[in-house]
Amino acid sequence: MGFIGAAFIVLIGILIMLASNFLPKEAGAKIPPFVGIIYMLLSIFYIIPSIYLFKYSSALNCYLNNKMESEMESALSYQKSFWKFIGLACVIGMVFAVVGIIAAIAIPLMIKH
Repeated sequence: MGFIGAAFIVLIGILIMLASNFLPKEAGAKIPPFVGIIYMLLSIFYIIPSIYLFKYSSALNCYLNNKMESEMESALSYQKSFWKFIGLACVIGMVFAVVGIIAAIAIPLMIKH
C-alpha cells in the first residue's frame, strides 16, 4: 500500500505541474509548477518505510520457510529500521508543527507593528 500511495503522490505531482500550465494566469489563481516537484519529492517519505516493511516481510517469510535464525534477526533489523524512521519523522513533524504555530502567532504580530 505504501508503494501505491507513493505512486499516487507522484501522479498528483505530475498533474499539478501539468495543470499549472492550463490554469488562468490571473493574480493568485496560478499554482506554481514547483509545487508538483515538492509533491514528487515528498513521495520519498512513503517509499522509504515501505521498503523497510517489504524487506521485513520478505525476511520473515524466508524465516518461516527455512527456520534459519539469521533470517529472523534480519527481519527484526528491518523492523527496527522502520520504527526508527517513523520515530524520526514524527519528531521532525512535531518540530515543524511547533515552528508553524509560533510563526502563525508571531507573523501577524510583527505585521501589525
